[in-house]
Amino acid sequence: MLLIVVSCERNDEKLQQIYFNSFENRGDVLEWQNFGGAYYLSGDVPEGGGDSSLFVSGGCTVPHVIFEYGILNEAGSVMFRCWGKSIPGGEVCLMKKNDCRSSITTYIRDSIWTFHESDTVLECSEKDTLIVTLSSGGIKPGGMFIDNFKLLKTDQ
Repeated sequence: MLLIVVSCERNDEKLQQIYFNSFENRGDVLEWQNFGGAYYLSGDVPEGGGDSSLFVSGGCTVPHVIFEYGILNEAGSVMFRCWGKSIPGGEVCLMKKNDCRSSITTYIRDSIWTFHESDTVLECSEKDTLIVTLSSGGIKPGGMFIDNFKLLKTDQ
């Protein structure tokens, strides 16, 4: 008898955390730039999320908030994880600087705190600079909360 098991789950043992932010104080958002939106720390947090999260809302110009991670030290596959909650929606996008066609996005649509993980990975060289963008609101008023944001490198 031959048994083959296939799983779409990522093995956490193969993940290396390269960035983490729980947005606990103003110093945690100094590197997150405001582009046509509003963002502030909020006391609305998921379970285990600490004392605050990042709330993002903006006008028609997107993205509303940008974070530049910087240059990777070595090539690899990168993904992200975070907790999110929306009123009524938003998106988190990871991309290579100067190459917006190479990106991965997740949409924050639930009105309760929900765990989000990118469905795919972003293949990067050691010279790529990573950018994270957050957008919510615009033509329709809205906003989103983000907490426990992680960038992870994986072998998968």
